[in-house]
Amino acid sequence: MKQVDQIAAENDEADVAEVTVEVGPLSGVEVDLVKIAFEEQCGVVDLAKDPEGEGSLVRSTTASTRLEILEVPLTVRCTHCYAESDLSSFIFRCESCGSGEVQVISGDEFRLISLTLAEGAIHDR
Repeated sequence: MKQVDQIAAENDEADVAEVTVEVGPLSGVEVDLVKIAFEEQCGVVDLAKDPEGEGSLVRSTTASTRLEILEVPLTVRCTHCYAESDLSSFIFRCESCGSGEVQVISGDEFRLISLTLAEGAIHDR
């Protein structure tokens, strides 16, 4: 949420219409908890400090802000045959040659992919 608030602040405190995040099964993040935390955050108004040290109310996300969660598969690359495969379980074996020496190439991330600012929602400072 800090990234979202920072981007909104860089755009004259524009309201955020949509936030898209990517979550993998090895990220350590529970999708349902992200949804609950996002809904909670959308109802919060923060007191932020502007560069002159004056307090100002900042609310980049609102109750109408949409959250899109892209669930990324756990993908590995075999270090022997270089085949890539999506794993359906946490058994780290190459689906092509059966080797247990694989490298995770996707599925351990939790990151902000994009956000859409609401049109015409620029606030006066």
